[in-house]
Amino acid sequence: AQAAEISAQAMNIFGLSGSDVGRIADVLAAGANKSAADVGQLGDALRQGGLVAEQTGLTLEETVGTLAAFADNALVGSDAGTSLKTMLQRLTPTSKESAEMMAQLGFSAYDTQGDFIGMEALAGELQSSLGGLTVEQRNTALATMFGSDAVRGANVLYEEGAPGIARYIAAVNDQGAASRMAAELTNNLAGDVERLGGSLETALIRGGSGANTVLREMVQFATGAVNAIGNMDSTVLGAGVALAGFGGSALLVLGTIGTLVPKVQEARTSLANLGQAGEIANTALGKVGRAVGAATILVTIASAADLADQALDNFLNQPADVTKLTGDLASVGSAADLSADLVRNLGFSLPELTSRIADVQTRGFLEDFVKGTSEADAKIRDLDTGLSSLVQGGAVDAAQDQFKLLEEGLRAAGLSTEQIAAAFPEYTRALGEAEAAAKVKAAAAGDLAGAQE
Repeated sequence: AQAAEISAQAMNIFGLSGSDVGRIADVLAAGANKSAADVGQLGDALRQGGLVAEQTGLTLEETVGTLAAFADNALVGSDAGTSLKTMLQRLTPTSKESAEMMAQLGFSAYDTQGDFIGMEALAGELQSSLGGLTVEQRNTALATMFGSDAVRGANVLYEEGAPGIARYIAAVNDQGAASRMAAELTNNLAGDVERLGGSLETALIRGGSGANTVLREMVQFATGAVNAIGNMDSTVLGAGVALAGFGGSALLVLGTIGTLVPKVQEARTSLANLGQAGEIANTALGKVGRAVGAATILVTIASAADLADQALDNFLNQPADVTKLTGDLASVGSAADLSADLVRNLGFSLPELTSRIADVQTRGFLEDFVKGTSEADAKIRDLDTGLSSLVQGGAVDAAQDQFKLLEEGLRAAGLSTEQIAAAFPEYTRALGEAEAAAKVKAAAAGDLAGAQE
């Protein structure tokens, strides 16, 4: 709320539009990051001095850059804004003494057309006009020209000179400063909690009252767990906080899985109703389901957030297509590399299959296979099973990539296309079934879409 208020006020003061709010945020964030002021203090200063600054002819960057220079010299907040306002007003002499002093020094803040020369040039003009005076004479001159309040700001400009003020103005003119600063400031536990809150809000918006009930129960349970941790003896807490955090994460994953169980069953029923294509997808879904028990803790430790993002994108952004759904399920399982159970269910893991294909790419093995040795035949049958399992699991592209490596070597050894196909009957059959599954039109696709959602 405070950031929105400061941005709106800066927008109105300098006559900017809503599309400039990003620029305002960048300038204020850079000013806060590169001076002793914070954004709230810069906002207070703008409220006091911003209107006069804009009327004098200063840009947003010149104003905030000057306030940043003030802040580094212990002049901050509304006090800095008041000093800036009074100093700018005193650039036009308000007394006979002030006018005489400016004339005597040859000092002017306006050009021959009566336009303000800018803060950088003003600082340079102060240095050139006052540089030859003693400290006493300079203090007298500044006090006469600017008065007791604005003399502080004028002193800062004199000390910094044109190069110093130019550096401050350039420092706040930093596109992207706000987003970089926000990323840095939230790269900690508080930021993680803030992002978790945002994710929960998004989930509630998408899920409606049903998600609200489930998530409230989870949050209330987590609150109780945190309170229990807080009441622990400090010695125990120091040693056990990491385990407590792991336990909370595991409970969160298990709670989510518990809410998904009925939906998984609905999805499997709908998939089964789609015939052969549905059976392939249903099988893959069951394989992932059997791996859940062994995978839960590993997912919690390793990559729960990445997998959740991947699954959410795949399921929300793609149409209800059986083949695509099958591929998504297989890719989630493959990405996690969850457990030996999943490897057994799918036949080979992809890295293992790749390794076995590399082993048989030698000229000696290919020659043995062309000759028809039993050992070479057995290895090819194993590879045929592995490639078939990948296709049935939905990873058709991965299977085809691996098969191309084999095909190149077998062709080089003299085998025809027909001979190669005959050597991989399971893989060839699985590809045919996958192609048929891809062409399933969907009388039942509406049911699948609902269950998938």
